[in-house]
Amino acid sequence: MLLLLLTVFTFFFGSSAVQHEACYGKSFSIPLGFGPPLYDGPLILEPSRRGSTRTVMDKGMSMEPRLKVSIYSATLTDLNKGDEGTYSKLSDPQRQSWSFKLKVLDCADEVKKKYGEFWTLSFPRGAALFEFTPPNSVDPPVVLWNRSNPLVKSGNRGRVSGNSWQVSNVAQSENGFYNIRKKDNTLLSRIHLTVKENIRHYHKVVDKNVIFEYPWDNGAWFVTFQPAGEFSKITLIKNGSEHTEDRFRWRLDTSSEGPKIYSLESRNSGTYEFTDKEGNLALVAHLVVREKEDYDSGDPPPTQILIYIGIAALLAVFCCCCFCCKKKCCKKDKSAPQTAAAPAVSYHDESQPVDPSYSAVPSSSAVSHQPTAAP
Repeated sequence: MLLLLLTVFTFFFGSSAVQHEACYGKSFSIPLGFGPPLYDGPLILEPSRRGSTRTVMDKGMSMEPRLKVSIYSATLTDLNKGDEGTYSKLSDPQRQSWSFKLKVLDCADEVKKKYGEFWTLSFPRGAALFEFTPPNSVDPPVVLWNRSNPLVKSGNRGRVSGNSWQVSNVAQSENGFYNIRKKDNTLLSRIHLTVKENIRHYHKVVDKNVIFEYPWDNGAWFVTFQPAGEFSKITLIKNGSEHTEDRFRWRLDTSSEGPKIYSLESRNSGTYEFTDKEGNLALVAHLVVREKEDYDSGDPPPTQILIYIGIAALLAVFCCCCFCCKKKCCKKDKSAPQTAAAPAVSYHDESQPVDPSYSAVPSSSAVSHQPTAAP
């Protein structure tokens, strides 16, 4: 009986470090035993992120604006990352500690874009507030648009056009979470935007030229070069103008299309990164410069290798088809004479005369001089 009472007590008053999960912007009901009607004592939150320990409920009264307490329950509304942490209470005079953990999940719609692409987000019916939160931030969201006050704008390169949010050239600075709320602050939708850099591959031969085209023209690119097999980076271009570097021996030229390197050398192989003035990574270009002897000695470039593999595969399929067709034709040729030979032998045996002194076919002279006898 004592064990049963202890089990029931543990069920109602919770166990140590039980973890609960809830979505961002939704509501979370405080577990039974940590709030009314069974418990009205202090409920203490120790945030898992930045922030100090604080009391969220005491004596059956809420100490947080978003915590709704009644005589039957306690509910934490409009969850955010600041609500993550460990909630604990003192359950008896012996100061035995009981607690549970809360983890706030993003539960957002994923949107992935490349640097420089166009992005538009349509507002659903009833939208009155549009806000932005950078990744891993516990600070209050930045309001980008407010229907009741259209002049309130802040932050990124986007703008409101009609009933949508539009960004002509997205960058990593737009990475984060976008919340669309009703007038009463109810969350309508949550979007997670992730912007990645563009990636290009270049295969060249020594003494040839290469030009890296800009992702889009804004005239203020920063370009760094990391040689193949090395960890250090070399600054080639600052703010759109050429930066002297001995490795290229004045073979680097900047133009409106992009930087151009003349008379390539094998040591020019490596990774070229393009960033804008805000530090956003726009383009990563991988350059491989090969010696001429590599091609002359029978080592073809990667594109030719793929072509050769495709041709070999087609020839193999063609040969298999020809072999199968020839095999079928041989089977038909062998079966045809065997079926036709049987009747020929039977006919010959029946028509062959028994007496060898008579000829099977009369000569022409016999036919011309002897009259035909009547039967």
